[in-house]
Amino acid sequence: AQDALGGRILDPDGKPARNIFVRIDQVGSAPGAPAGLGIYTKPDGYFFATGFKAGQTYELTAQATTADGRKLVGSVQTKVPNATMLIVLR
Repeated sequence: AQDALGGRILDPDGKPARNIFVRIDQVGSAPGAPAGLGIYTKPDGYFFATGFKAGQTYELTAQATTADGRKLVGSVQTKVPNATMLIVLR
């Protein structure tokens, strides 16, 4: 799909990170622009979303909190389309 963003989220040990919220924001959007979108990863750590502008740059940020309260974050910028991203939480 020419309007898609997708990929996989891994935890710090390299295992699939399931049910992780991935926030998708357009880079350089004007103040007052609509808020970013989000999607949750599947049990295998994958996510896939469509409806983005081809050629536009987006920032994807995944966040999680461990059982002991530590915050983990992974972020990447990419242009649409890209369905092969890999984000590792650190």
